[in-house]
Amino acid sequence: MYTPNCVRSTRSTEAIVGHSKRRTALWNERIGLLPLQKPIILPETTSIYDAINAMQENDTGCILVNSDNHLLSGILTERDIMTDYIGTSIAPETPLKELMSPDPAVLSPDTTVAEAVAYVGENKIRHFPVGLTKGRIVGLMSVRVLVDYVSDHMAEEILNLPPDSTIVARAADGG
Repeated sequence: MYTPNCVRSTRSTEAIVGHSKRRTALWNERIGLLPLQKPIILPETTSIYDAINAMQENDTGCILVNSDNHLLSGILTERDIMTDYIGTSIAPETPLKELMSPDPAVLSPDTTVAEAVAYVGENKIRHFPVGLTKGRIVGLMSVRVLVDYVSDHMAEEILNLPPDSTIVARAADGG
């Protein structure tokens, strides 16, 4: 394989990219300071049909679900709809309580970007509620916001990563 301006390396991507104070600050940023989506919150008794319409109208990938006592009881995501609803015999009138993922974890606004990235990776999720104590939800975080934040602050490192992690660029390419 032809790799101009590159040498082979056995170092990890961490060693290739390096570790700077700017990078440390990026990963230690609190997610409460990032742009949070205003969540769509519906009662458990809302039909799946109405929930899907609300998701489409609001251009969002998930809905938070409240119980009768107005506490967060679940989350309904596009993935839930695709894997558990589409192609099944579940009626459109079925209440959200039957399809939602119950008791979603709520991350604190003080959670760091690094912790949030690890959380979405470990749990294979794309959205999670951000809240305070006593059940107050302050917003919804998406993996898209996390990726945009990291890529905006690490553009040079990302743009100059070689396609093969065992290759180290001798000089920056591109503009």
